[in-house]
Amino acid sequence: MTARDPDALAFRLREEEGAAVVSLEGRMSQGAYGAVFRRILEAVSADSLHRVVLDLSGVPYVSSAGLAAIVRIQHEWPAAGVRFCLAGATPLVARLLESVELGRIVLIRETVEEAKKAFEGT
Repeated sequence: MTARDPDALAFRLREEEGAAVVSLEGRMSQGAYGAVFRRILEAVSADSLHRVVLDLSGVPYVSSAGLAAIVRIQHEWPAAGVRFCLAGATPLVARLLESVELGRIVLIRETVEEAKKAFEGT
């Protein structure tokens, strides 16, 4: 049995209603999430999915570098034809996202269901 590093960011991807719902798990406090976001983009592109919900309910902490990574994918993913929305943030992470006004440049919803609806008509 292998123990998972509690600081490593892992993900599970499933398709729901034509959108990729990506459940993230772990702290966004080290640089490995750049590779994770690249793997997510590769997976959704391979499946021809153009709408991604990043479910943050399993992410207890986001560092400033983690915020920078989210801002970076906001610029990179649309160039690849992929739109995304953050959803399900824990109270601590939600307060952080609000305090830096990330919602001004990134689509953020409270739940995965609300995030999927935000894509309707697109």
